[in-house]
Amino acid sequence: VDLNTVNLPRVRVDSPATPASFQVPLTYRLYDVNASTCSIVVEYSMDGGGTWHPATAGPGGESTTGLTSAVTGVGHVFVWDALADLGYGTHSAVRIRITPSDPATGSSHATGDFSVVNPHGDFDLDGDWDLADFAAFQACFGQSVAGGCEGADFTGDDQVTLTDYELFIAGFTGP
Repeated sequence: VDLNTVNLPRVRVDSPATPASFQVPLTYRLYDVNASTCSIVVEYSMDGGGTWHPATAGPGGESTTGLTSAVTGVGHVFVWDALADLGYGTHSAVRIRITPSDPATGSSHATGDFSVVNPHGDFDLDGDWDLADFAAFQACFGQSVAGGCEGADFTGDDQVTLTDYELFIAGFTGP
């Protein structure tokens, strides 16, 4: 045991269910022999841990500061806005890494690889393509993807066209 690191905070993050979508809840435990108030840095990787980027917090999770810890660990939840960071589409070999501090930086822990599927067409992020999504798609038809229409561009040409409409209708679940 390295006595220089025994007082540093540690974290253990659980891998989310896969495939994950849109807003991804990540459960983790903070450990600290001094039960110090901790902060965390959350990062994501799209290449199995080769490179890391700051993760955007989504609605419903806890703050990244002022977090309780204990020798036995305290459970917390960070909600990752995977749509903001990854965009629409299917992404594999995604990982999340959390690094705690109290204020000294402790040991990081990362999830295993998981996939994220953020399907085009689901504007209200409720897992289906229904009339609410159709209304949003309709408002984007004939437009560029700027201004919130990215989810209507199935073809990736930065325009919402008849081809995108046909692909949206093919996945429409209604009502």
